[in-house]
Amino acid sequence: MKLKSTISMGSGDDCMSFVRWSCSDLGPDPQESGFNNSEGKDVAACFMDLLEVDERGNNISLSLLLTNAYPGYSVEAEAVVKNTGTIPVRILGYTIEPPDLPLEIYLEPPLSPYIDPGKEAVYTLHLSVLQIANENSVYPFNVTLQFEPWYTPLTLEFTSWKAHAYSGGCSKCGICTKEEGTVQLDSSGVKASIGFREFSEGWGWIGFVISNNAGYLVTLSKSDIVVYGDRELNSLEVFLYGGFISPGSSGVWRNVNICDMKHNMDYYGEPFPTIGDHDSITLGKNEKAIIWIYVGSEPGSLTVIVELSYPG
Repeated sequence: MKLKSTISMGSGDDCMSFVRWSCSDLGPDPQESGFNNSEGKDVAACFMDLLEVDERGNNISLSLLLTNAYPGYSVEAEAVVKNTGTIPVRILGYTIEPPDLPLEIYLEPPLSPYIDPGKEAVYTLHLSVLQIANENSVYPFNVTLQFEPWYTPLTLEFTSWKAHAYSGGCSKCGICTKEEGTVQLDSSGVKASIGFREFSEGWGWIGFVISNNAGYLVTLSKSDIVVYGDRELNSLEVFLYGGFISPGSSGVWRNVNICDMKHNMDYYGEPFPTIGDHDSITLGKNEKAIIWIYVGSEPGSLTVIVELSYPG
């Protein structure tokens, strides 16, 4: 199986440049949690290269190629971006197209979403090949980072997200098929619209990383999270975790399985019973909270709005 990706800057981002990039596969094939490579096989490979330079000399597009990939293969692609302009910028969001790939993909932002002129920030793209991937197939996809000028940082804002609706599977064979929702963050950084085309099985999970950009302690409560749909939501649960410096090592963000989360919620009352959620948490400077939102509704096209009502 071959995966071909383009990682690029969005339109209008003429003061951002990729300055360094690398992939984590430097030896025996790294594996997703639940898989192992005890024999040390090295058959898959990951390559990154410069793809496009704009008229200002900014590196605006990278190519990412995974060859001989197979279910369980997991890598991290790291891209360092630099603000080559004269005003601060922040990451407005990112898109991954097309949806519904046989991959677990998420972008881990840096500690702060703001980049001052002349400064750099590291973005890490986590990719894991799922069991449903077809052998001898080619999967092209594009990842676009979107930035905007920014002058006054918010106290709290959404900086990363996931949206998955269950679309079928086989519990006995360990297959959990999902529909990827599309997430659009508005310019405020505290309101997002999540769209599902089918929502065929009537339930799903939406997750957000919330970053504290203030230089002081901030308390976040479940009551600060407002959730509603364009039609009736017959089930709604919000779970709050934190604070974390790295969401990837939190135990509630990377390599999560929505079917396991649903099972745990039904039997234990929460998706991650060994960690436990909170009604409120206090975040230090640059710490992050993670929220998971369970939504249930009738099958069909569904839009969910998630808004952070924190006054900061």
